[in-house]
Amino acid sequence: MMERRDFIHACAVLFGSTVLPMGCGQGGPEQISITDDLSGPALRRSKWVNLPDTSFSVAHETYGAIDMMMTAIDDEIYDPVTDQFSIVMTGPEQPLLEEGVYDVYNSSLGYIELYFQPADSPAGEQRYRALFSILHS
Repeated sequence: MMERRDFIHACAVLFGSTVLPMGCGQGGPEQISITDDLSGPALRRSKWVNLPDTSFSVAHETYGAIDMMMTAIDDEIYDPVTDQFSIVMTGPEQPLLEEGVYDVYNSSLGYIELYFQPADSPAGEQRYRALFSILHS
């Protein structure tokens, strides 16, 4: 019988993707972060590691452009075949963005799409987390 990780890897190869869902089959709402080019270099941890304390603009169809700051990058599970990490973005307390995919712009990365989940936040600001799990080529 095929292991779950091998099955997901085979599906990713079949569909030409280098991105895997995190928490797949474990009942949680965790999702991958998304870009137009799923194998693009903008997803690699090395592109994000120097971006804490840089600004991002998040497009929202109701509120327009919302300015956020990347405040942290966290390593997730260490696995020799994947690059797993998460980023934390901090924005204004209002509007509170719902969990979902947003168009994001940063001067270093350009335009990408990220799946944000609201995270624990101190008063006066709102934090969001985006999770990455990328297969090494």
